[in-house]
Amino acid sequence: MEKDDIIIETAEKFINASEIENKIRKNKNISISEIELDKKSAEKIGKNKGKYITIYFEKIESNVETILKELEVNLKNIIKYLNIKKNSKILVVGLGNKNITSDSLGYLVIEKMDIDNNIYKIYKEVEGLSNINTFEFVKMLSKKLEVNLIIIIDSLSAKNIERLNKTIQISTGGIKPGSALLNTSYEISEKTMKIPVIAIGVPTIINMNKFLKEKPKEELIVTSKDIDIEIENIATMLSIVINRILWHKTSNFSFSSYYNSNKGECYEKV
Repeated sequence: MEKDDIIIETAEKFINASEIENKIRKNKNISISEIELDKKSAEKIGKNKGKYITIYFEKIESNVETILKELEVNLKNIIKYLNIKKNSKILVVGLGNKNITSDSLGYLVIEKMDIDNNIYKIYKEVEGLSNINTFEFVKMLSKKLEVNLIIIIDSLSAKNIERLNKTIQISTGGIKPGSALLNTSYEISEKTMKIPVIAIGVPTIINMNKFLKEKPKEELIVTSKDIDIEIENIATMLSIVINRILWHKTSNFSFSSYYNSNKGECYEKV
């Protein structure tokens, strides 16, 4: 079972059978799912124990402020859940391939977010482009900087096309970089890093090879036709929320002005 699948898809049959509790609430047109896995339930679905929050929306444009609010509230709750102190040292890592639109989420968020004395950010390309193992890179860097928390941002895979670019998952269960396409065992999690890890992911592709009886010679990947616009908007929202929380900035932002400036000039440090 791949670590980067959306949990509500991975655990669907167990949720339907009431073996795993899925707390769902609505905020206008936004649906928020919260699942907390203990060791037993985590083993059932091949996930790590911890908290998994999934935010689903149909349209960004008409729900921007609601999505931003839910992202901020839920990310804060996850940080509180992990007992991370206010002045902790935090490393934010964006994963992916900036040359492929559907895999550029991590790069775009890192480019848009700010840094501070105790906040570090870095974009890590896929191993195929750098020949540097992502797991070893993040582990080495987190130790060198002596950080208290790692936040990983990456693209995910989905089974349902309706979820593409309309779902944001925040979890404490870690992530396997590249496992949407490759069979990898390198997991970035609290268990392997020895410090808390928050994984933020957005499903941007469907790997059709999983559904085909006869496996093609090459990977067959499906994404949405407006992926360039959608991933840019989601990256902007995530960077706004991360800046709000980690920099403790004012929350009265204009999404459009931030999007247009793309540099964060509308922020004021408090």
